[in-house]
Amino acid sequence: DECFLDAQAAQAFDVHVGDTITVQEDGEEWVYFQVFGGYLCTNMNTGETESTDIVPGTEGTICLNEEADVVCYDGSSCRPAKLMQSGQYAGYTDALKNREFTEDDYCSMRDMEIAGDWLYYTVEKSSYSPENNVGWRYCYKREASVVYRYHLKTGESQELYRYDGA
Repeated sequence: DECFLDAQAAQAFDVHVGDTITVQEDGEEWVYFQVFGGYLCTNMNTGETESTDIVPGTEGTICLNEEADVVCYDGSSCRPAKLMQSGQYAGYTDALKNREFTEDDYCSMRDMEIAGDWLYYTVEKSSYSPENNVGWRYCYKREASVVYRYHLKTGESQELYRYDGA
């Protein structure tokens, strides 16, 4: 059986596991929150609660979504705005887009920030280094760390600087 709790009950019993986000959509107030097993949203005008596929994010959060697009939560909606489509970003595009990480390779995008019309981000590529594993923790040796900027209006990408390890 599925068990649905409304937002007030979830907050009262502290069963939500993520941030509770309140937004205004179409003149109605909605509260989105994560519970064990998924996400729920409550229409605060009607009190109705339903499951949702929308993954709420905190205002200002920039991340990769399931399609590997770069998205940003602006705080006015739980639906993130797409900043850059998968494959538009520079740096190890195939590894990031296809998420083809193996035990031997790891590639990630991090430190995403917006300043003016530019999105700044770092792409890191690492290789598995089993001789440096500690217990169950795997070790990856950083091969490269590259900082880029992407113009949000023109789509222009520029490499700003690079660190090549070895």
